Amino acid sequence: SRAYNIKRNFASGVVKQVMNIVFPFIIRTIVIYYLGSEYQGISGLFSSILQMLSLGDLGFSTAVVFALYKPISEKNNELINALIGYLQRIYKIVGIIVLVVGLCIFRFLKYLISGHIPDDVNIHILYLIYLCNTVISYYLFAYKSALFNAMQREDVVSNINTVTTLAIRLIQIVLLIAFKNYYIFIIVQPLGTIANNILLQVISKKIYPEIVPEGTVPAEVKSNLSKQIKALLVSRIADVARNSLDNIIISSLIGLSAVAVYDNYLYIYSGIRGFFLVLVGAMQASVGNSLVEETVEKNYTDLKRVTFLNMLATGWCTTCLVCLYQPFMDIW
Repeated sequence: SRAYNIKRNFASGVVKQVMNIVFPFIIRTIVIYYLGSEYQGISGLFSSILQMLSLGDLGFSTAVVFALYKPISEKNNELINALIGYLQRIYKIVGIIVLVVGLCIFRFLKYLISGHIPDDVNIHILYLIYLCNTVISYYLFAYKSALFNAMQREDVVSNINTVTTLAIRLIQIVLLIAFKNYYIFIIVQPLGTIANNILLQVISKKIYPEIVPEGTVPAEVKSNLSKQIKALLVSRIADVARNSLDNIIISSLIGLSAVAVYDNYLYIYSGIRGFFLVLVGAMQASVGNSLVEETVEKNYTDLKRVTFLNMLATGWCTTCLVCLYQPFMDIW
């Protein structure tokens, strides 16, 4: 049932989010104490640059997931295969775009960092590692996440992410404490991305052996996808600008240490926001299924209820942040 799928997806998503809060918090603290705040600033800057480059997908994955709800409800495997194949091809094109634009930015990195840069690292080498980590997913099996999402099995993606994240974070902590070397610490990340994608592929073949990325998407479906992508583009640009531009501007005008300080505040906010995103992600496919199978009136009633609960929780979290943000930072 949709309710069961939401509960299952939410439970696995919460576990993943807790992992994504606790271990990065430990790693941030270790990086700041063992290496210095500039190293955390480098991580914040490069992550923001690559989030800007993620605009290259233009919301294709979201649009394809939405387009999958109806053929999944109708058990139309031919169209499902065609849409998954279409997303796979789009991801490869996006991967090329991200790689090319990322390499173009390579020459201008020195202009994005004001002030002191740690002497024992080469920012260009570090940037290439971060860039490769981003591009890898587009060329492997990241598109399979869209399939699990549309099938109301977001829990599978969350569980895979939890396992790989736990393994990679533990390895990073051990290596960081043992060697105090940022290169060794960062090189593990692409390995984790590769492992995550391979597990996605293996498990998707086991659960959905009948789904093969092949076939041609009908012209009418492509036309609808284009309309949805245009609508999603504004939202994508706003989201990336809100969450990515700040670190780049701070780094270019003030320096990496300021990025590290700001990024710590942003990290707390992002961790809390992540729980809301987990709930949205858990509900997304079930809502899509409801849009196909239920009446407009029922869907609108559900929307009002969910929106009310979301605003109630958001207001409570805002109050807590206003009261506790600075005392927590003082302790940290």
